[in-house]
Amino acid sequence: DPFAPSAPWWGRGRQRRLRQVANIDSLAVDEYPSPFLPAALALNGHTLAAQSTRYFYEGDYESCYQVSKLVLEDDPYHLATLPVHIASLVMLDMKSVVFYVAHQLVSAYPTTAVAWFTAGCYYYMVKKFEQAWRLFHKALGLDHNFAPAWIAFGHAFAQRDESDQAFAAYRTASRLFPGSHLPWLFIGMEHLRTQSLPLAQPPR
Repeated sequence: DPFAPSAPWWGRGRQRRLRQVANIDSLAVDEYPSPFLPAALALNGHTLAAQSTRYFYEGDYESCYQVSKLVLEDDPYHLATLPVHIASLVMLDMKSVVFYVAHQLVSAYPTTAVAWFTAGCYYYMVKKFEQAWRLFHKALGLDHNFAPAWIAFGHAFAQRDESDQAFAAYRTASRLFPGSHLPWLFIGMEHLRTQSLPLAQPPR
């Protein structure tokens, strides 16, 4: 069973949740580099945003959500935290929360890419891919360098069976997210979806 607690892919994220389930506030303050920072800096919104991003990259979406939620409870419009918070909500399938956050952001910040990105994520979650595609396009019209929207744009193209455009979106995200494995992961997944198995393998 790939979803069993002992399955390898749960890794450090699963172990972390088991250790910290009784003390959510310690999620971000007991791991490097937090113990080596002044307390005020360790609990700074930008520090916690970076920590939640690390959890997301590890596949620990629950810890990512909990840490990013701590930041947003203090500052509901902390723009550096919102993209990874929304991404964790999508991975945890929290549709109603994404809908609420999207409504709040579009009302408060209608000229920001993250607001329309969030709205697009909601429509993507409810499988209204055409509306999602349009909203991701609008987000990128507001900020052409907003990398999360490029990844989501690629997903929307893939759902429309437009692989060339999906690959182009993921490659753009890879340039905007230097060092991130996610765009390349999605490029590989798109090759798998289109049954281009040799292209999904790393070069030798």
